Amino acid sequence: MGDHTEYVREPREVHHWVHPYLSRVETRGDLLALRIRARIGQTLEEVEAAVPALQVAAGAHSARSLQVSPFKVQVNLMMRDSLSSGRQAVLPTRDDIATVGMAPAGRTQGGGVWWLQVTNRHTLVAGCSGAGKGSVLWSVCGNLAPCVSTGEVQMWGIDLKRGIELSIGKAMFCCMVTTPAQAIEVLKKLLAVIDERGDRMAGRVREHVPTPGDPLHVLVIDELAVLTS
Repeated sequence: MGDHTEYVREPREVHHWVHPYLSRVETRGDLLALRIRARIGQTLEEVEAAVPALQVAAGAHSARSLQVSPFKVQVNLMMRDSLSSGRQAVLPTRDDIATVGMAPAGRTQGGGVWWLQVTNRHTLVAGCSGAGKGSVLWSVCGNLAPCVSTGEVQMWGIDLKRGIELSIGKAMFCCMVTTPAQAIEVLKKLLAVIDERGDRMAGRVREHVPTPGDPLHVLVIDELAVLTS
């Protein structure tokens, strides 16, 4: 290679703001979701730093952000506090249940329905006294009740708080026990169901489909700590 000379001029400081790109706007109930892409020279932290200003500008009740890709941030603006007040419960019918094992368990912050998957899941609800654990429990049990009537769901209850909680809906359970000794017997019966069903499904199907006579078994335990101890 031959000789090479490069002349570099002294750079001047340039003050120029490039706006981030708003790639998507979505509304779901009381939720306003903004998908924002950072421009060249910006970091996601700089975009997230503007979230409080966006909240004030939109008049939102609350706001939070989450990174959805290496170059995009989603800003969720809650336009109203939809969880500040209760709502009268509505008794469902079998026609209201699209899928056995998916139960509406409450409301989301955006005002929509919070669906809880019961099939193929273990769900632990924890909280201090008065936090609303019973609300989740009865939302699931109450919304599965129409499937109990058809034989597609069978609920078992263990209430080691002397039956105070589950006795309110005792008619929905095939059995309800209140002592540790009785609870162990219930668990043994359910284990027998698991063994029989597992032998029947092995090599044929991976997931059980609830039907009348071959139901989804749901075990509801109140005061799990007492049982495990």
